[in-house]
Amino acid sequence: MLFNALEYGEWIAVLVYVYAHGGATAAGLVAVGALVPCALAAPVLAVAADRYSPATVLVVGYATLAASMFLVGAAILAGLSAGFVYAASIVAAVPFVIPRPAQAALLPGIARSAEELTAANVVSGWSEGVGVVLGPLLVAVTIDVLGSGGVLVLLAAGAVLAAALMVPVARRAAAGCARCGRCQGRGCSWRCWPHSSSRSARLTSSAW
Repeated sequence: MLFNALEYGEWIAVLVYVYAHGGATAAGLVAVGALVPCALAAPVLAVAADRYSPATVLVVGYATLAASMFLVGAAILAGLSAGFVYAASIVAAVPFVIPRPAQAALLPGIARSAEELTAANVVSGWSEGVGVVLGPLLVAVTIDVLGSGGVLVLLAAGAVLAAALMVPVARRAAAGCARCGRCQGRGCSWRCWPHSSSRSARLTSSAW
């Protein structure tokens, strides 16, 4: 839920700023400029979820999102040039491709049955839909008061919360892997945390 709210909220906050400073043409160019590096980086960054623990990748991904959104928001609040903000927002879009592959890899690992996996997928789909609504709604309510810069700083705080929610899951995976020895430290199996996979699934769905 959080990740989807952050993704759509950041997109709107940035495009509102760009439109206000450069018009529709600048907004279109920045949008395309953000999508191209994301498309190029996605296959490369997706490998991380296969090489390392997906839970750890999510913590790092959310923390990177927090840092990138905070920096763009701080640049806007500091009154830096529009060109710098445009470039920074394009770079800041890239970390958004990190969480999804890790999310896709994590749930099948912590689900202990087909029924549990189905239920988790239903909840994650519902959470995604709620996040898609909440993100733009939050921007609509706050942008007149905080401006695009303030909204991005607020969204960065949300990314910190998402990372914090995933820290216990990553710790359980690391501790479980030390006992399990089957998944080479990736935390990819519910056997790594047999007494806590349900809670891990709830925390993961909340961070989504």
